[in-house]
Amino acid sequence: MEFGIKDTVNLKLLTLARSHPDGQAKLDDLSAGSDTNWRMYNPFLELLGFDGVHDTPVEILHVMLLGIVKYLARDLVGSVPAANRDELEGRLRSFSISSLNIDSVKPEYLIKHIKSLVGRDFKILLQAGPFFLMGFLSPEKQAIWLALCKLAPLIFQSRIGDMTQYLVDLQAHIDIFLYLMIKSTAQWVHKPKLHMLLHLPASIERFGPATLCSTEKFESYNGVLRNASIHSNRRAPGRDIAKTFETYASHRFVLSGGVIHDHSTGITRSIGPNVTNFFSNSKVIQQSLGYNAAKSDSQDIQGFPRTSGVCAHKEDVKTIPPELAGLSGQPVVKQIHQIEIDDHNLVHQGAFVVVPALGEAEWRIGRVESLWQVKSSQVNALYAHMTVFLVREVDDFYEMRMILRSKRVVLVNAKVLHACINVQHNCHKGGCLVTRTGPTEQERRQTSVKSWEVTHSDQDHYVINAAAFHAPDLHRAIGRLPVDEVSDADWAAGIRQGLAHWDATTGGGAQESDEELGEDADAADEAEDMCGPESGAPAGQGLGVTVDAGILSHDDTDAEGSTDSMDPDAEGSTDSMYECSQDDEDEEEDYLAHLGHDGDADE
Repeated sequence: MEFGIKDTVNLKLLTLARSHPDGQAKLDDLSAGSDTNWRMYNPFLELLGFDGVHDTPVEILHVMLLGIVKYLARDLVGSVPAANRDELEGRLRSFSISSLNIDSVKPEYLIKHIKSLVGRDFKILLQAGPFFLMGFLSPEKQAIWLALCKLAPLIFQSRIGDMTQYLVDLQAHIDIFLYLMIKSTAQWVHKPKLHMLLHLPASIERFGPATLCSTEKFESYNGVLRNASIHSNRRAPGRDIAKTFETYASHRFVLSGGVIHDHSTGITRSIGPNVTNFFSNSKVIQQSLGYNAAKSDSQDIQGFPRTSGVCAHKEDVKTIPPELAGLSGQPVVKQIHQIEIDDHNLVHQGAFVVVPALGEAEWRIGRVESLWQVKSSQVNALYAHMTVFLVREVDDFYEMRMILRSKRVVLVNAKVLHACINVQHNCHKGGCLVTRTGPTEQERRQTSVKSWEVTHSDQDHYVINAAAFHAPDLHRAIGRLPVDEVSDADWAAGIRQGLAHWDATTGGGAQESDEELGEDADAADEAEDMCGPESGAPAGQGLGVTVDAGILSHDDTDAEGSTDSMDPDAEGSTDSMYECSQDDEDEEEDYLAHLGHDGDADE
């Protein structure tokens, strides 16, 4: 092809048309410019107020997830030798999905069907990629994958606070990613979806967050159609769906107290209060008709933080913190399972939370060890007992900010918890191995079959996941990762290197289309599925966490029962999050000595 891009479907149709005599006559007639020639073009394109380039937003589902991410995931995961697939699955299975809005990770499925995944699967791979895939890649591919994973949270960010700074950050990360891609091989210039990234900043500046411009957003309503057609005999599904929708609409109208006008008598009437109360007082009936009273109440934000009242699971039960054990007035102190601090953050045991330290400019990070509810005639409060983590330098392997567990354990009021962040164990630093020790569940029951999982060597060293889609602004603010600028000289050198690599491998030929590469693989995937699932084997037991007694209390109730304002630094600590005070450094050295570590080596 002249321009290096092939459309396999239309190319085949054109070839057949040229070989058919009737089709050739039609083509000759159109080429001659007959009176019907204008019908070949959409008149919409001739509108004076329409610019097809500037007035069309970049659609990130196909450009990003089903384009660039799919290309790289197929290449990188497919390049992992079969002998290492068990380790790959084990590391993906051990990926922590806390605070990521991911229901579950199915490692066997994601890796086995890497060539036939959908958008939500690629979102999982983007957020987990740096932690399960890095050890199997060359340094060049590691740099590309890390650049992509850092770019993705910016692209899928649904709320932009500062558009000017956001566009600067987005353009910088796009430049880095494209530079690394072209440097690896200039053959990537054949991918139009890669070029569309250059138009993304202008698209977001004009139309808003890229997630708002999804061409397949309407598919989220497919569940409603399935629910409406489930009792159909399939002979007239359109009629059955319409009747079901009409019934739903009638129920909503009547139960909402709607007034009906009788045309024959001229009298209006409505349902009695006993029927409408049946709807108003029953959450089950409300949910069955798609109504959520909690979400529709604009004043509901006053109810945070809150808990469902569910007690902690038996295996999570801890002793009452000393700060709560000695309260006067004999309040009821109960350990609870989780606390909802807002609509998007659910705190549970083991979650990493962020607490303001010195105003909005600095933050403290803590891991929740237990959650507590205190009830009395004067107090009704929720508390989190958590271990403080110290923020350290950027890890060279993951290129993400490291955090280190301290021996400071604090009790904080849930009102000061700002948000949850996603944190992953630093397995590269700890040399964590994959073992066949993990439990496997079948039909919600634990079996004797073991699966591959990562056995962590310590509970002290972690990194903040810069690829997390949840609260991307907060992850970037805490991580404060350096962003290198790609200079003109870098671009020139990268392009020369990419062209040389392209010439050495393919002689500068056109790249095969993704459809050609994928259709055989999809057919093989389907054929393999017909053979049934393979038996798996999974994971081990996590190491316990030993914490000291409460050192710093953030309890807002003293022994007399009076309440004070909550201060995240009750002992007056003013150390910066990035430049720890001398007390923190001395305390850390003592703690590392207690663990048998070399303090200088960890620094």
